[in-house]
Amino acid sequence: MGEKHLKVLIAGDFCPINRTEKAILGGNSREMIKGIRPYIEEADVSVINLEAPLTDKGQPILKTGPNLISNPECINFLVESGFNLINTANNHILDYGEEGLKQTLGLLDENNLRYVGSGMNLEEACRSVTMPDEPNGIRFLAFAENEYTVAGRKSAGAAPVDFPINIASIKKAAADGAPVVVLVHGGNEYNPIPSPGMKKRYRGYIDAGASAVVAMHTHCPQGYEIYNSNPIFYSLGNFLFDTPYKDRNYKKEDFWWKGYMVRFDFTGNRVDDFKIIPVDFGPDGTRINEITGAEKEIFINYLNHISEILKNDDEAEKYWKAWCLMKGSWWGDYIGRISYPIDRNDKDSMISALVLRNGMTCEAHNELLTTYWKMVAHGDTKGYEEYIDKIENLQKGVIPK
Repeated sequence: MGEKHLKVLIAGDFCPINRTEKAILGGNSREMIKGIRPYIEEADVSVINLEAPLTDKGQPILKTGPNLISNPECINFLVESGFNLINTANNHILDYGEEGLKQTLGLLDENNLRYVGSGMNLEEACRSVTMPDEPNGIRFLAFAENEYTVAGRKSAGAAPVDFPINIASIKKAAADGAPVVVLVHGGNEYNPIPSPGMKKRYRGYIDAGASAVVAMHTHCPQGYEIYNSNPIFYSLGNFLFDTPYKDRNYKKEDFWWKGYMVRFDFTGNRVDDFKIIPVDFGPDGTRINEITGAEKEIFINYLNHISEILKNDDEAEKYWKAWCLMKGSWWGDYIGRISYPIDRNDKDSMISALVLRNGMTCEAHNELLTTYWKMVAHGDTKGYEEYIDKIENLQKGVIPK
């Protein structure tokens, strides 16, 4: 018998809130997904990241950033769309506590939707899922950076980015020669170029036995590379995600409203080929369509450009240091706002403490802060103006000349 051929489609962040939620509750799920449904139907495995708990239970946890929540009836979108594996490892899945997560996972079970990347404890969250559920199926694992929603030994949440644990999970999943796809939720939001730490970590997942690594979370597309003959996609960007911020004026052309899916063609445990499928869901998150024609050519040229930067580690590091200079001082402002002991009844003190806690524990934030303060301490803060300009142009979709 020859090796099994499988098609795997992976989409980015789906968050059924605000106008997206209203459209789903209005019974429009099939119409919303119609533009890309053929890609879902032709895939053996189709994966989507669920970026909010589907719950009417629980209480918002103490954190910085928005506590996202969606009506449980939004499960209908996942059922109607045809996605058959739900990635639940992200920084919002525990936003309404263990009750919210338990209800969400229960809804997925009730509707025969497989999920990966979370559970009621660390062991459950770190389990691989085989899809299709047969001996020649692909093993999926999903990890999320350590913000507020990761699981503990006796507490619910997402499987954490924890390199020793992740490597052990990958090796176990790949032990019998099965293909392994690793999904990761992490990175610096709105940064078009992945950090050195992300590159090192994801390449490490490949070295441990992963056949492909696909990440998301940044709200903008990042590039991809072929490392040791295996693909790494650093961020797919958003898939279908109305903005949770009333005070942010996202324009239709902004990358918030654009992302891409990737389809892998597997033979045995190898990715033989892949297809990039750019998508657009602007201006209100009520319909998702494939980007085609001249606009697709512009998107692919942009993606190729930022992917080329990854090939030169020295050049990529300059982009990274410029990013740290752009963002580092914001974090530094919070250091002077905290006095110990912290008054938990003082909202401002608690927010400042939570911001710094997130800066220390989340891998993306920690890497930024570590790099920034090293640059400040060593006087390495000059000469990056050109790269700051390049980043700002890339954030607008403009390839710098």
